[in-house]
Amino acid sequence: MSSTVLSQHRVEDIVAKASDSVIVCATLGGMTGSKYAPLIAPETILKDKFVCPFFSMPYGFEGEQKTKRTMNARMQLIHSLSPNLIHLRINFIECIALDNHCASK
Repeated sequence: MSSTVLSQHRVEDIVAKASDSVIVCATLGGMTGSKYAPLIAPETILKDKFVCPFFSMPYGFEGEQKTKRTMNARMQLIHSLSPNLIHLRINFIECIALDNHCASK
């Protein structure tokens, strides 16, 4: 079995054991945070759980390779969370519209 498949199974196992909310704290740029944070966030959403990511970025002097790895992981996190945030925003707007409609009656 490849390391990618093993990693995905580990992530699925961790998320399955988690509560209804998952906070992902990662230092991007290294091998661990840049690899697992983008795997955990979408898996959490697929399991219908709330995810809140916090991550730090490396300093510019740490090198081009680390910066590229960071930006790649950051974009993966952003793309995996976008549908979730859009859905929450739509629900929020619908609640406001419903409250305004009810208040006008």
